[in-house]
Amino acid sequence: MPLSWSITKTKVSQLGSYFDLFLTGNSQSLIRNVETDCWVVSTMRAAFPVSINNDEYENAYVCSLYTAFIPYAYQEVEKVPNFLLKIFLRGIIFLFNHILKIIKINRVVQINNWMLSTNLYLKDRYDDLDELTTQVLSVFPDHYILFRSLNKYTNEPIIERLKDVGYVPIPTRQVYLFDPKKNNFKDKYNNKLDAKLVSRKGYILVEHDSFQQSDFGRIGSLYNKLYLDKHSQHNPAFTSRILAYWHKTNSIQYYGLRNQSGQLDGFIGIFEKNGVLTAPIVGYDTALPQKEGLYRQLMSIVIQKSIMENKLLNLSSGASGFKRLRGGVPEIEFAMIYVKNQAFYARWTIMLISTILHRLGIFIMRRYML
Repeated sequence: MPLSWSITKTKVSQLGSYFDLFLTGNSQSLIRNVETDCWVVSTMRAAFPVSINNDEYENAYVCSLYTAFIPYAYQEVEKVPNFLLKIFLRGIIFLFNHILKIIKINRVVQINNWMLSTNLYLKDRYDDLDELTTQVLSVFPDHYILFRSLNKYTNEPIIERLKDVGYVPIPTRQVYLFDPKKNNFKDKYNNKLDAKLVSRKGYILVEHDSFQQSDFGRIGSLYNKLYLDKHSQHNPAFTSRILAYWHKTNSIQYYGLRNQSGQLDGFIGIFEKNGVLTAPIVGYDTALPQKEGLYRQLMSIVIQKSIMENKLLNLSSGASGFKRLRGGVPEIEFAMIYVKNQAFYARWTIMLISTILHRLGIFIMRRYML
């Protein structure tokens, strides 16, 4: 019997408390560089958080296909060591810069958007994606529909079902998976070394329940130092308000490292759905010497949690050499975009991007470990 999907701005129990502030408040008070309208699409047994956008070309990539495909991609291209290939890729990005605005690529309904770098998926919610798509189009008939953060290792049935409905797969990045059921990464030499670092460096491990509200100003600052100042201003700029709220509601599990003076020098936030872990919120004092090994210690916390709880870990993209040395297995991640309701030139553009990224993008991601 088909389910009856509804799309509303009403809180639903299936999502817990995670998304409540996004439904009731200004998104920029929670993520400074995300302007979006938040909804929920649900049935009696299933629910997805949803973001609705129209233009907002300055948004972080979690709510902007334009940002993911143009400015963020441009930064990634700078990591390619082959000079001629780098020039060629810059040209492609320049070509699509204005085209994507012409086809209004940011006019998008993103389903299952947890506002994180890696959106995790729940089981048994994908039998009737055709009906879900129809229902969303009945409310937003001119919008693209997007599912992000899908990979074939953990999400192949969803990818195939979305293809059947007419979604176009777009390779977006290479992520690193740690599956304790298949990969004995606990015996990796680097993991053993990292696990000893916390006690050796004299840091005090802070468990989730030991954090205080006063810690979240420091947590927000540490996150900004790493994700925004060191890496990219196109990453989501979480405010202390949302970071503290996710802690209070147990939506994200936090662990931290306090120095002997009691100051928090690093933290990691772990998100879990359907027995899969990811660590999308990390921060540490980047001014401290690298020999302190803060990043190694924080990654060791989530890797050891994966081992002890026998749960698959998706450590997202970046730091590829680091993750491979610790047993991470590379997997291409996809965005799935529905374009059948768009004009022919928009459909053609998305198909062209898909073709380029399948034929060239995947090769570059694998070759240069992007």
